[in-house]
Amino acid sequence: MLAFQSGWPEGDIYTVPADGGEAVKITLTPEGDYDPNWSPDGQRIAFVTFVGGRWQVQIVPSTGWTARALVDWPQSHGNPRWSPDG
Repeated sequence: MLAFQSGWPEGDIYTVPADGGEAVKITLTPEGDYDPNWSPDGQRIAFVTFVGGRWQVQIVPSTGWTARALVDWPQSHGNPRWSPDG
């Protein structure tokens, strides 16, 4: 499975099977979602989003939609990374 951002500046995160198929939107915030990164166990995706006038790192299950904010992010992009143990 691959994760990617589609659209700029109001992007969303999608997943698509690595061997091809239809892309599935897994995030939906009005201001945009960027820089997806898979968790080590492949169950979650971290991404950067702009919400309420501030940047945040959020995580969403690989099946999508129920994102959870982790931390405010000091810049517009930063490609969040997971620790090896998730």
